[in-house]
Amino acid sequence: YRLKQTDFDKRVTYSRIEEVNIESEHDYSFQIFPNPANDMINVQFYANNPGVSIVDIAEVNGKYVLSEKLDASEGINKTTINISSLSKGTYFITVHSKDKDYHTKLIKW
Repeated sequence: YRLKQTDFDKRVTYSRIEEVNIESEHDYSFQIFPNPANDMINVQFYANNPGVSIVDIAEVNGKYVLSEKLDASEGINKTTINISSLSKGTYFITVHSKDKDYHTKLIKW
């Protein structure tokens, strides 16, 4: 793309041409629900390629408290994780897929 600027004196200038890469909407498909949660959470993410994915849950200090491995297929993947053993507080969830890592915050109440 490039921008066209028209000044008050009607003089026109153009910016240099910039390349834009538009990624698939699936690159951003990642959800944790419900959040906040008490006992069970659903983790949903998109994988471009099949393979082993790992869901890690860590405390705010970085200590891993839960890890679950799953065989992801190409497309939308969903798993349910029991978090009832976790104490109330804030956690960070990371999904490591073959193509991409997803990160978000989880509130346990």
